[in-house]
Amino acid sequence: MGKSEKKYIIRRITDAREKKELAEELTALLRDEDRREITAGGRSAYDEVHDSIHMSAECYAAFAGAERALIAVWGYRRVKGADGRLIWCLGTYQIKKYWMPFAVESKRIIARWARRFGVLYNACGAFNHDTVRWLEWCGAIFHEEVKVGNEAFLPFTIGG
Repeated sequence: MGKSEKKYIIRRITDAREKKELAEELTALLRDEDRREITAGGRSAYDEVHDSIHMSAECYAAFAGAERALIAVWGYRRVKGADGRLIWCLGTYQIKKYWMPFAVESKRIIARWARRFGVLYNACGAFNHDTVRWLEWCGAIFHEEVKVGNEAFLPFTIGG
């Protein structure tokens, strides 16, 4: 991999118009595993992506190179009546090119959020093996499998 291929930027996304455009772009470029996860409950991929981005207290996106290729989008939000924060991350196939810097940086971000909020939580598809490995590496503890639609999901917590 050449030097230019390794360069990426992370930006906090705050502008409503940019959030809408990002939701459209991410929906079009989602990894199949991520699409399968977010549509398991019966909603459209776009609705899930849009709501994840717009409901987040903070939302970030990673872009690669001069062409600004979207790698991943992630964020967190508070859920009324629950401790900690619900975290999420959705990726494109660009993530495979940038897996090492993504893994290192995301682990750092997750550790910072865990210190700040105590416990982080969500669930991922049991079929989403890359995500399960990444979450384990980030310190996730998985809990009893649950069904969402016809899919098996693994609830997890980090920190706490």
